[in-house]
Amino acid sequence: MNAPDLLDAVRAVGVTLRAEGGRLLASPSGALPPALAEALRAEKAQVLALLASSAPCARRILPFDPARRRRAAAHLAGTSCPSCGWSWWRVSPRGDASCLACSELAAGRTPRCETCKQTTGWETVDGRKRCACTQEASL
Repeated sequence: MNAPDLLDAVRAVGVTLRAEGGRLLASPSGALPPALAEALRAEKAQVLALLASSAPCARRILPFDPARRRRAAAHLAGTSCPSCGWSWWRVSPRGDASCLACSELAAGRTPRCETCKQTTGWETVDGRKRCACTQEASL
């Protein structure tokens, strides 16, 4: 049997394997049939490699998506924060977003508009709180 088949057989008998310090540890101990334990010893290196590659903390590197920031900003443009009701977002170059009002309130500060630097003049438009200076000019 190859390493994936061995791991399937181990799971089928209700045993969990983990790799620790180059050793295979079975839980519960003593529950592996002798023939399966012997097969695991014969394929130990491949089983250890397979367990290491499927570990929950194994890191995957995802490709950078330069359009993610634009998509996130477009999505948040009409969205208010579910926690505070404000529509005031910071979008990082990677496209990760956080609510500026929540971070200011959590730090014990009064939210300040980044455009006009005022702490007053907030209004609710379409159910979203925002600074009056950010209104679009009507023609």
